[in-house]
Amino acid sequence: MNYKAYNDKFTLSGKYHDAFQGCIRIVPFITNASQSIYDKTCGVIGVTGEFFRLWQGSEEFVQNVNQDVVEPVKIYLKEKMDVDSISKIEPIVSDIMNIDDSFNVVDTSFFKYVPVATSSEQGKRLNQKFQRGQRRIAEYIYSMVGADLQTKEHPFKESDNLFCRIIHEALENKAIPLSRTKDNSVEYYILPQIKEQFNRDFIWLLKHRNNVTVRYIPLLLHFYACFSMMQIIPRLDFKNQELWKTDEPLVYYYMLASEHATARSEAVLQGWSQYMKEDDLDLIFGRIQCLDILNILLDGPVGLYSDLLARLAQQDNFKEEKDALEELLAKYQTQKREALDSRQNAKNSLAKELVDPHIDSYEEFVRKLYYLCTNNHPAEYKTRFRRSLLDLMRVKLLENRRGYWVLTLDDEMLLFMIALVTKERRVKIDEMYRKFADYGICFNMATRSLIEKYLLKLNLLDRKSDSGEAQYVKVFL
Repeated sequence: MNYKAYNDKFTLSGKYHDAFQGCIRIVPFITNASQSIYDKTCGVIGVTGEFFRLWQGSEEFVQNVNQDVVEPVKIYLKEKMDVDSISKIEPIVSDIMNIDDSFNVVDTSFFKYVPVATSSEQGKRLNQKFQRGQRRIAEYIYSMVGADLQTKEHPFKESDNLFCRIIHEALENKAIPLSRTKDNSVEYYILPQIKEQFNRDFIWLLKHRNNVTVRYIPLLLHFYACFSMMQIIPRLDFKNQELWKTDEPLVYYYMLASEHATARSEAVLQGWSQYMKEDDLDLIFGRIQCLDILNILLDGPVGLYSDLLARLAQQDNFKEEKDALEELLAKYQTQKREALDSRQNAKNSLAKELVDPHIDSYEEFVRKLYYLCTNNHPAEYKTRFRRSLLDLMRVKLLENRRGYWVLTLDDEMLLFMIALVTKERRVKIDEMYRKFADYGICFNMATRSLIEKYLLKLNLLDRKSDSGEAQYVKVFL
């Protein structure tokens, strides 16, 4: 056990330090949520831009379309065209690349130039917070990209469109000014099954026509950010071993954005709240801190509880470690309680009962450490982490209906998800619903009926009998 590493992380200048994600990073949130903002005002396109900049090692993005796109194109064309021809092309470039004063992505190679969303009306400081928030989400999604895919400099097909090639070459020849300092990307722990699934789906989408990838890559990235969080957060609960011991995706009931929610609907009872209860979300900080300490002690990152307990079982030297582990429990309990007791805003954050540090096994050590981390929990962190997660989910997939949080799919996301789960193959409707479960999605009978009516309206549902026993769906992007 690396006790020195633990002391280095949690003790600064002889005082206890409430370290968070110092060894293993699980969520793209920080303890001071006000310094890193990501909500519905950001949308999904800014994160996409950050994602591709991380991938392609770029820090350049378009701030002003006229200055950063139109002018470089004019300079680029001076060596190839006369002045009159350039003057005719200039307004075309401006009209196509500038939509509502924003950079228009018309080719996949342009994603890396998309700036993060800002809130200019509210000042420069807030803009920086929005930038940091979107970058963290992008870093989280980029952690899903496998090593083989990361090595590809340009994972896109070269555009056959002359216009796009001119724009691309002109931008490549110009250094676009930066509005932020460069910082290195970080690696987050992603469930292996999620990572594998993401890479498979991403490669599948990249094989489509350019206009398809441009439209749907932002949706894919956002879905996977949410999907991954919904799968890993319930597995942070040490007491619920049934969840963290399985690789099967946790399934949530969704409903359509156009539906009305009732207190008795499955989307309310077995949807978001099934695994994401408020009390559980309020313990995110403590649960991750426990995992972080264990990973530090084992010179990690190792992983979640199943991986950690397996590693501890291999050590076979508990008797030699017993005294040191008990001392660590006692030290953590004392220092954490003293630190919280000294904070004005940390009242009612302490466990009522002290924990006896005596242990007889590695598992007992983990259990007692988990209790200390989750029951001596800074009160201000509870709402911060819950709100950060809700802000991420509410961008596209989560809505509050009459006081209930429900997972929803709008028409665009529904058709995309159908194409994604079926890989645009003609499949029976029941098979399609089974494939949705691989993405943690389930629908009740009422929602299924609405989906089928919608597909029938779009002429995407093929009925082989009036009874509806044999129904096939095929959705092209």
